[in-house]
Amino acid sequence: MVIEEAVLQILREQGYQALTFQNVAEAAGVARSTLHRRWSSRAAMAVGVMRDTARQNIVFEDTGSFAGDLRIVLLRIGRFIASPVGSAMMVATLEMQQTGEIETDAGFRWSERYSDVLPLFERAKARGEIGEHVDPEAAFALLSGALYFRFIVMGSRPDKAWIERTIASLMAGVQVRTKSKTVALSR
Repeated sequence: MVIEEAVLQILREQGYQALTFQNVAEAAGVARSTLHRRWSSRAAMAVGVMRDTARQNIVFEDTGSFAGDLRIVLLRIGRFIASPVGSAMMVATLEMQQTGEIETDAGFRWSERYSDVLPLFERAKARGEIGEHVDPEAAFALLSGALYFRFIVMGSRPDKAWIERTIASLMAGVQVRTKSKTVALSR
């Protein structure tokens, strides 16, 4: 864990440009060869540590309702993004994308997080809270996109009232449709 802590510390304090095998090795007290054996590049190192850190901090759990599951996930994502580590990770990701360093094989893929998100939607469909027509990827992209928009474009943190409004907006679109009527799911 010492290496991962060194990576996060450098990202937080100095940014992605300072994240080199040499700097990490010095901060972690390991040989550079140790890092080279584990990661093929600094981007792979950054992405691997960021992926694991996000997974530890943003846990998807069953609260018993779809709106409750979304509420807790959005609160956790918001809290994490607002943290020094989360903010540094967002900036590093943007820098890697801008410089073309982000590696498609580095594991920082939506498909990995999607496997964590999908059960929320499967449980909601099984409970009859959302219709079978709901595309989990698109729905979660709408929610997470709104969250990132709030942070990056608007420059403000999402509060509980904003999260409730955002969930209510999504719920209006994922309601269960029956032959005789549409049942809203904003319970």
